[in-house]
Amino acid sequence: MSTNSTITIKDRSVFRTIYCHWDGYIDGVGFELRDNYRNKEAILELLKLGELSALGADISKCVAYHRDRGEDLCEADINESYDKCRKEEYNYLWMHGQWWEGSSINSMKPLSEIAK
Repeated sequence: MSTNSTITIKDRSVFRTIYCHWDGYIDGVGFELRDNYRNKEAILELLKLGELSALGADISKCVAYHRDRGEDLCEADINESYDKCRKEEYNYLWMHGQWWEGSSINSMKPLSEIAK
């Protein structure tokens, strides 16, 4: 069974979000993002892949629906508010130079404070 998640970056005044199908829990996608996607440039490159089946330790190890499976490209959704972004079981947001987890701005927890 899959554990769905979203990966979002606050980029200037908008939020860019993609969906990830597998391993969305904190020990999966959460720590993979925290440990391997540590700057805005890397995250924006990740989001260019569009929706993901699975996140990898780097972009070459990700399984993207479009690039790797030949499916239609589902580009990142763009919203003016995080609360309008697509939400799944787990939701990750890059903001203020770090990764956060939560379904609303008011419920966010920094991943840096969660032990592995």
